Amino acid sequence: MHAHPSHYFIKYMLVSQDDIALDSVNSTLALHGMAPVEPLHLVEIRTEMGEPPEDFRPWDRSHKPTNRWLRKQKTHSLFHPDEATFEMREGILKNPTLRRKVEGLLLGNVSYREIAYRLQKDGLPVTDLAVAEYRHYFWNTEVMGLSDWAAYFELDKGEEGTGRTAATASVYNSALLAGPGLALYRMGVKKALDRQVVMLEIHEELYYTFMEIKSLPLSPQKVEMMGTTVRAIVRVDDQLRSSESALHDVLKKFERFKVLQDQATVPKLIDLAPTGSVSQKTRAEILMSREAHNE
Repeated sequence: MHAHPSHYFIKYMLVSQDDIALDSVNSTLALHGMAPVEPLHLVEIRTEMGEPPEDFRPWDRSHKPTNRWLRKQKTHSLFHPDEATFEMREGILKNPTLRRKVEGLLLGNVSYREIAYRLQKDGLPVTDLAVAEYRHYFWNTEVMGLSDWAAYFELDKGEEGTGRTAATASVYNSALLAGPGLALYRMGVKKALDRQVVMLEIHEELYYTFMEIKSLPLSPQKVEMMGTTVRAIVRVDDQLRSSESALHDVLKKFERFKVLQDQATVPKLIDLAPTGSVSQKTRAEILMSREAHNE
């Protein structure tokens, strides 16, 4: 039995329709482009929810016991939607291109704000709150583990699945395993790369590859692999040294600039107003302040 990314949307269906059958739940999931939920997992979700309060009124905003229970179940915003909920429904669910990018970036653990920022720059307007709402109800990476995602993608390719993620499953898995950087790249979202950081990561990876090869038994293949890896390390090291040298030259140029201290002193009040001032200070008071200054 595996978790389902639409965990809280399934809860919403169980609350909004009394005694809804498994087939109806899965038909609604399919309409939203999601794979079916396993029977045992649906039973588990029902058990997790427990019983609603007496006089249960999920559509009544003013009924406090009901609203407290809905918030506990984390389904409140679907019964009482706000702007983010409407945007999630109309903007993300109904836009396949935007939806695919949002899902891939969420799998790569990219933050809501960065997802919204990157997609807006690519001409796909979406707010971070709508992304958060979509993640919560339909693509909940918090309730899913690696094995859950693997099972979900397989289930979606099966006879009962929608097949919506079949073409992107390998890309999604890459984003899931490699993190934000690769997720942004695989989703076609542009991001400037720091060349120095890239070279350092390659250098580190080559070093540990060398250590793995070193632990192998002696053989012609081991010698060949060690030689190839060492040559690659040397080339990357040369690139890093070249970059450091260029940075050093730039810093040397900045040494020509100096911050000069202003040698001028603040004028004394007696020099500015020898006969008195607009602040009603008399000459005697000004002279007293000068004496105090000189002391």
